[in-house]
Amino acid sequence: MECTHLFSSVGCNCLANVVAWGNGGLVAFGAHHMVALYDPAPSRVVATLHAHKDRVNVVRFIERTGVPSQSNDGGDVEEIVSGSTDKQIIVWRKGKDGKFVLHEVLPGHADSVTCLCVLTSGSLGAHDGAPAAEAGSHRPHQQHVIIASASTDRTVRLWVRTRPDGPFSLLQTINLAPRMAEAVSLAYLPGSISPHSPVPILAIGGVDSRIHLHVSGASSDSVPFAPFAKLLSLEGHQDWIRSLSFSYPAPDHLYLASSSQDNKIRLWRIASLTSSSSLHSFPSSSTSSSSSSSSSSSSSSSTSLSSKGHIVRVGDVKYSVLLESVLALHSDWVYCFVWHPPMKTEA
Repeated sequence: MECTHLFSSVGCNCLANVVAWGNGGLVAFGAHHMVALYDPAPSRVVATLHAHKDRVNVVRFIERTGVPSQSNDGGDVEEIVSGSTDKQIIVWRKGKDGKFVLHEVLPGHADSVTCLCVLTSGSLGAHDGAPAAEAGSHRPHQQHVIIASASTDRTVRLWVRTRPDGPFSLLQTINLAPRMAEAVSLAYLPGSISPHSPVPILAIGGVDSRIHLHVSGASSDSVPFAPFAKLLSLEGHQDWIRSLSFSYPAPDHLYLASSSQDNKIRLWRIASLTSSSSLHSFPSSSTSSSSSSSSSSSSSSSTSLSSKGHIVRVGDVKYSVLLESVLALHSDWVYCFVWHPPMKTEA
């Protein structure tokens, strides 16, 4: 008797962060303890990835570029990262046969992994309205990847890979106790993007209803990413923060969207400034290596433009951090917010 596999049907775990849609058109989602890969073109599950020992809580893509391709063949997708209740983070890599296999396990969390975000050099693809060549000139080396992971063990861990063929290494553990993170997001600060010294910014939100911004310290060719230190906290939400997402609308500023159990979405704008006065100093490299949030400077120490804005300095660049808008039409908790990605155009 000969058996042929014709069709796979599997349900998605009931969680907000458990589905990811890649730039190449492939959809990955957690299905109990598996990661299922769904291709919208034939409308079917094309593969299931087995390695986790408990429920998969979050799935993200690690992609070559930040700009979607014109096809749905998953060509921009080389790796997938997933986090689970089994406390493990797994990196899956596409082989020469086009199939994803287990590539690396990132251990260390003492409890369930609930949130992941990925920052790649390719995420600095063309900004909306900017020519591709101009945007490309702002990209750091393509092999750099940062993963931020949040867990119910009340920590956020930062993992770094500086070579495509190299392993991920633990850069830092940020201790949030007694509070817990529900959302994390990574981006590069506007105005800091250069081939040699990009400055990553990390946003953390959770049960204390505040958004905590951290930035990486001084870097060099030998150490491309230094540990993060807290810059300031943003207040406004009245309940737990459930989702954070950065977007690059232009080369000189970026937006951060935050959604909450207070039924609202807040849009924050971080923009580089040109004036020379310093109103808030970022910690020097000698103090930025602390992995604990207790070493951070509070938002009250920065100069406030209003009850909703701050001016801060990171290195030689000053930034304004302002509340741009509040979206308040939802009648219940807002679990997730996703930006439409930038698209390639003929122009």
